[in-house]
Amino acid sequence: MFPDGKYLRPCVMVLALIPIAGGLSGLVTTHALVAAHGADPAYAMLDSNLRFLNGVWFALGVGLFLIRNRLHEPSLLFQTVLAGVAVGGAGRLFSAYTLETLPVEILFFLAIELVLIPYLMLWQYRLSRRPV
Repeated sequence: MFPDGKYLRPCVMVLALIPIAGGLSGLVTTHALVAAHGADPAYAMLDSNLRFLNGVWFALGVGLFLIRNRLHEPSLLFQTVLAGVAVGGAGRLFSAYTLETLPVEILFFLAIELVLIPYLMLWQYRLSRRPV
């Protein structure tokens, strides 16, 4: 069920690129999403929150990238970062439930957040418990 540990590192490296690229992109382009609404304080708050969350997203990606070489060791940081992504996916799913709509584009992200992420967490956990 879990491949050899040598495959986990490349998976994590590719996974880390998503929040790094997405976070940077969001930090730079968020203004374009809300600029059309002028100086409305509600949109200023939205812009601020989106940029903050994109900064957090970027930092999570950097964190994943930095611990890629230590995946064979028990890692509370790795587990916590990925748990945060899974909880975010649960929030996204709750949003779809409460709004009674789920854009098709979101299904890809939900699959990563609610299926792939828990799988990677378990894979790393089992790998870190193997005798050397």
